[in-house]
Amino acid sequence: PAIALGMDTPDKDIMNLAPRRLKTNIWKELIEFSAIAGSLCTIISLIMYFNSVHSGNSIEHTRTLMFTTIVVSGLLLVFSVRFTDKHFFTAFFKNKFLLFSVLLSGILQVFGIYHPALQKVLQTTPLSAHDWLWVGSLAMSMILIIEIWKSFRPKPIHV
Repeated sequence: PAIALGMDTPDKDIMNLAPRRLKTNIWKELIEFSAIAGSLCTIISLIMYFNSVHSGNSIEHTRTLMFTTIVVSGLLLVFSVRFTDKHFFTAFFKNKFLLFSVLLSGILQVFGIYHPALQKVLQTTPLSAHDWLWVGSLAMSMILIIEIWKSFRPKPIHV
């Protein structure tokens, strides 16, 4: 999915925006976003870990849950990363390469969890519908928090 982000077409109104101020630090936004996304991914992974251990799951099942949570979170995060000032669903179907790469990555993830040969290699166990619900809800909660943060953070200052 990361390479497919490069296939995004620019916004139609990009040339109507004034340039950023000369002294604006563009790295600050990137580092701030990365720190928030990384922290949230760590938190939801720890929630998944402690919930799984507390439920008495095996280490293999816990590992599969953590692995899947991180992958699904990353696959959803790519849609939130596309725009710093627009919401998750902005031009959702515009980048077909991104949709295809996320879909393919999701299929490969499922294949790695349920295919017997890959279960041995990756040391995964099958996930139940309840497990998938946990994975999906934690990943979506991370995206929801990021989207709320994006809507309240100060917009870039232009000249």
